[in-house]
Amino acid sequence: MKLSHSVKIIVLLLLALVLYSCGNSTRRNKNNLIYWSSNNQQEIEFAREMVNGWNKKHPNQKISTQPVPAGQSSEEIILAAV
Repeated sequence: MKLSHSVKIIVLLLLALVLYSCGNSTRRNKNNLIYWSSNNQQEIEFAREMVNGWNKKHPNQKISTQPVPAGQSSEEIILAAV
């Protein structure tokens, strides 16, 4: 049975979530999140504005932004993040 591209991505994201939840608890207590935005300039600026607004309203829950790294496929990028 051939799985669609979307199903593969969903499975990889769920696997990443499970692996992250099994990680070191001291690491999770840092409350640092990285939001990956698209890598075009307009969306990078929009993401920065949104993240800066969030960080001002929630000083104890910091988020940083990073453009999605370039890769040959979405699976390659997701696996590199895990």
